[in-house]
Amino acid sequence: MVDFATKKQHYIKEINKIAKESFNDEQKELVRGILDSATEANIDSLYTFVTQRVKTGFVFDAAPEVAHNCISLCERDNKRSFGNESGVHHKLIIGENYDVLKNLVATYTKNGKGLIDVIYIDPPYNTEKTAEDGNDYKNEVKSEKFVYRDKFSRVGWLNMMKERLELARKLLSDRGVIFISIDDNEQAYLKVLCDEIFGENNFLGTLIIQTATDNNKSQISTEHEYMLGYSRNSSKLNAWEVPTDKGKLIQAKYQELRETISDAGEIQKALSRWIRQNRDVLRGVEHYKYVDEQGVFYPGNPSNTKDGDYKYDIIHPVTGKICKKPEKGYRWPQNTFNAAAQAGNVLWGEDETVIPKIKKRLDTATELLKSVYYEDGRIGTKVLEQIIGKNKFDHPKSKELLKRILKFASNKDSIVLDFFGGSGTTMQAVMELNIEDDGNRQCILVTNNENNIATNVTYERIYRIVNGKGTNNEKFKWVYTKDKPYLTDNYVDVFNTNSYELKIDDYDKSQELLDKARVEFKKLNPNYEWHDLDIYNHLASLKPYKKN
Repeated sequence: MVDFATKKQHYIKEINKIAKESFNDEQKELVRGILDSATEANIDSLYTFVTQRVKTGFVFDAAPEVAHNCISLCERDNKRSFGNESGVHHKLIIGENYDVLKNLVATYTKNGKGLIDVIYIDPPYNTEKTAEDGNDYKNEVKSEKFVYRDKFSRVGWLNMMKERLELARKLLSDRGVIFISIDDNEQAYLKVLCDEIFGENNFLGTLIIQTATDNNKSQISTEHEYMLGYSRNSSKLNAWEVPTDKGKLIQAKYQELRETISDAGEIQKALSRWIRQNRDVLRGVEHYKYVDEQGVFYPGNPSNTKDGDYKYDIIHPVTGKICKKPEKGYRWPQNTFNAAAQAGNVLWGEDETVIPKIKKRLDTATELLKSVYYEDGRIGTKVLEQIIGKNKFDHPKSKELLKRILKFASNKDSIVLDFFGGSGTTMQAVMELNIEDDGNRQCILVTNNENNIATNVTYERIYRIVNGKGTNNEKFKWVYTKDKPYLTDNYVDVFNTNSYELKIDDYDKSQELLDKARVEFKKLNPNYEWHDLDIYNHLASLKPYKKN
């Protein structure tokens, strides 16, 4: 039987082993004090209570202690920046994302409002998949290849996410949105955390991403991941709709038929036959059959589905009587209907017993963001292998999936931020989408350089797809298209995050660093306007300053 003193020392040693990401020094000191004053009768219960809090506790703590003798500043790396200076400018920032986010809050907010339109992040999932690489919440990561530190205790992981998401919220514009990839391990906890930070009323929904592999040992299929969506302010969010490609195909066929057929009814029949013959491509659009001399239309839904009481009267143009209206009123305000009627874009019934509908042109018809997608993770891996080679980064995200999300959630001039940059998929997706819709989106990508991920993976990937060669003139297999093999209309400003010692009473040094910040912030955001900055708080680093 273990004596009481030995047991106490054992428990204290176990507490000391927990990594700072899970328990900071002040918390450990408090727990050691509790255990030191424990009795033989209650020490087991106290230790169980404390360790359960570390392993499974549902607690959102304040951020871990920052270094009070250190600030971090993002500074442009002139030698490593690259690309076509007349093209769209993007930012690749290398450093601890907590420190970088503080710099971004200082430069990408104006009058208390954020300037970032879309944030996408793929944080560590808090799994045990890299345990064999030394990735465990009781030990610091020691690995010869890049691995996410994805095995915090649950509280440690949630607190790591909380401090970063709070900064991210400050960066979002009024119409800004954030998407967060996650799997079953922490999805439920992350949802509650995001409800607290962004507000339950700003929850947009959960996208379910079906994946190609299933490694679970149970009989329940877990071939999926999630993507949580939140807005900064749901009341100011624009409608997420994009023109449907199917509508464009049908409209083109209509124009072709008009060249040989003059009667609208015959065009209608011919178009319906063509749609049936091409149902594999045009599945789900059989109801787009209304044609007249102006083109192909479909009747819009007249029923009210949102807030607003549009129960006004509409007079039928033939009978002169009030038309039947939907139970909850119309879905459009009266001025919208009047404009449509004046333009001849209303489908009237034979009499007032039929609810009138506004015609919608098929070539401008829109589709909504679907909640379930299939993503074969092997495709993302194959793309990355074609660019930088095999075994450089596990499970990169699909650029096609991110392009799909950005196509809905961004506009052509949006600023897109990814502060868990990983292999750099988000920046490549932004660059490609700009080509496809003639956009001017800017991407800010943030990654640390743990095990040289920034140098060997992120930077190398983006450098190659922009320049068509590796940093050492290497050739590679990937091309964007036959006619445009590389994404040459882009420029990437590279920034390093540097730390500076700054004592609380060192006014001269603080002024010197403020002057440096003024210059670097303008490089980070050319539209930045200098304002008062409390350098000790606004740029305090997560890590203590260490002399070389």
